[in-house]
Amino acid sequence: MKELAILTIMMISLFISVDMAQAGRVDNRQVKQEKRIHQGLKSGELTPKEALRLEREQRRI
Repeated sequence: MKELAILTIMMISLFISVDMAQAGRVDNRQVKQEKRIHQGLKSGELTPKEALRLEREQRRI
């Protein structure tokens, strides 16, 4: 019974760790996307309207 409890705690810890790692990758990707949008706006490749649309789309993700 004690071994089952330890195994259960270890599995829960593993699942939490995996979820946190995936969340970190998503956050990192969003930061990179925001930087690209701002670079496009600064360079003139994107209009302010296009940049606003892209930023709204990013927020929904």
